[in-house]
Amino acid sequence: MEYRKVMVEKLAADFQEKSLGEALNIVSCIDGEIRENHVRIQIHAIGLNFADLLMTTGRYQERPSLPFTPGAEACGIVMGFGSHCTHTADGIPLKVGAAVMVAFPSGGAYTEQADVSSDNVFSLPRGWTFTEGAGFVVAAGTAFVALDERAHVKPDEWVLVSGASGGTGSLAVSIAKAMNARVIATARGQEKIEFVQKALGADAVLDVTKVDVGSLVNKVKEITGGKGIDVAIDTVGGDLMKVCSKCLKWNSRVIIVGFAGGAISASVPPNVLLVKNASLIGVYWGSYFKNDKEVIHRSSRLLREFAECGSLKPPKICAIFAIENAAQALAFMAKGKVIGKVVLTTRYFVNDSVSGTSRMLSKL
Repeated sequence: MEYRKVMVEKLAADFQEKSLGEALNIVSCIDGEIRENHVRIQIHAIGLNFADLLMTTGRYQERPSLPFTPGAEACGIVMGFGSHCTHTADGIPLKVGAAVMVAFPSGGAYTEQADVSSDNVFSLPRGWTFTEGAGFVVAAGTAFVALDERAHVKPDEWVLVSGASGGTGSLAVSIAKAMNARVIATARGQEKIEFVQKALGADAVLDVTKVDVGSLVNKVKEITGGKGIDVAIDTVGGDLMKVCSKCLKWNSRVIIVGFAGGAISASVPPNVLLVKNASLIGVYWGSYFKNDKEVIHRSSRLLREFAECGSLKPPKICAIFAIENAAQALAFMAKGKVIGKVVLTTRYFVNDSVSGTSRMLSKL
């Protein structure tokens, strides 16, 4: 069966649509037999991440050889699976026609069809749509591992989340609240602030349109009664890390999950870590697929439980583009105006309902 995928044939010079368009190309492929340990997925929607932009321009910490297909997450339906595959990563029996979310830790999501390990397949929470599922796996997995596995967040602890209106930041706020923590979030502009406070339920939101480190530190200390923060989840980097470093309680944890702000040099001074008995921790969720799959399995089960009991809402979808317009979508994301997630859709995306997926599959 023929399907199409996006290939990066040369690195883009910058984040502009023209440069990205010159780097990306749609190619046709023919599938083969499904291997014994793989699941074949018909992709309906694809979630975009800032890492896609960095990889497409050669600025990511992992640099695949050209040509390559970018993308870390998608959502679709199971077309078939090999004899060694029985369950999704979160423990649900595999079934042809079932709606699932898919992780691509080494890239490859910008495609209409994919064969992946069952460890990379996750059941779609009941009532969620394809686009919501496409924007969930990487951000939620990163946020949950950061908060639970690495920071060991406890109820009533103060958690500071930077970049809280973005994909990972917004889910970090939601998951922290589901864990009964108290959340201070940062965002830029009134629209993003209202989204983080009203839709996500952050206890306080700081406007960082203009970063005044001293003023922000005073606000954090005022909110926490002078005590400071127990955990910082940093998705942005740069000057906001300076704010974190001046607000830490004793025995606090600073978790670095990304550099959406562009700067990767700023960090917490070693003397602050020493005096505060604080920990500076990095989280790269994709590395767990290679090094500790049990963390993926356990966290995905807990996230599904959060989602299906209603304590964790699906991600907000900010914009939807056709896969043919991937360059336009990436350029839009680069402008920094995204609230939630940006998603691509394939030709198999008829509507955003998962009902009738078996019927749709049978027509192919």
